[in-house]
Amino acid sequence: MTILLFLFIASTICSFLLALADRLTEKRALWAKRSYCFACGHQLSPFELIPFFSALASRLRCRHCQQPFENPLPFFFFEFLCPLLFTLLFLRSDPFSLNTFLGFLLFFLAREDARQYGAHTNLCWPFVCYQVLTYNWSAFSIANGLLLILVSFFILRKQMGGGDLAVLILAFFSFSAKDFLLVFFLAASLAFCFGLAISKRAPLPFLPFLLLAWLLIQLLHT
Repeated sequence: MTILLFLFIASTICSFLLALADRLTEKRALWAKRSYCFACGHQLSPFELIPFFSALASRLRCRHCQQPFENPLPFFFFEFLCPLLFTLLFLRSDPFSLNTFLGFLLFFLAREDARQYGAHTNLCWPFVCYQVLTYNWSAFSIANGLLLILVSFFILRKQMGGGDLAVLILAFFSFSAKDFLLVFFLAASLAFCFGLAISKRAPLPFLPFLLLAWLLIQLLHT
């Protein structure tokens, strides 16, 4: 029963953040109207607002105009895999912790990045400042400094977007040096393998892979 409750909460939060990110990327009013089809404007019924299952039942299409509103891969990632991973985190750690909140913030940014190759990463800076002020600086070492230099090198080489900097610094202060290294290289490896699998030479959005690595490493250590 607890699992179902946490899954419902995680799915609801993720669904709300998806709607918010989608409206921002489409430059639509955030609060003017309940959820609706972007293609025809049809307002969704309560049945169509059930996270995951309603979209699956409609085969990822609007029931009114039959226009697809989501591709299968992003749908599986954002509406099934991520809520499931958040649910596992709820069960194994404090659902009200700062890291849980930061995970949902990263989820929102990852959705934006997946849709428009950019995100409101400036939202991370207040939390970066908080992490800096509360960070245990006695644990800072040469290895930590080298990691920051490595991340900066990738960004300066334009192998990652400059907007990723705030998110990566936030991850740096949210994990130990070892775990941050795992998050960074797991995300980079996932992005590299995905790019090879789809044979796509265009830049890939990095934040969805960083989100997945963030959640997996958190689960590994809870």
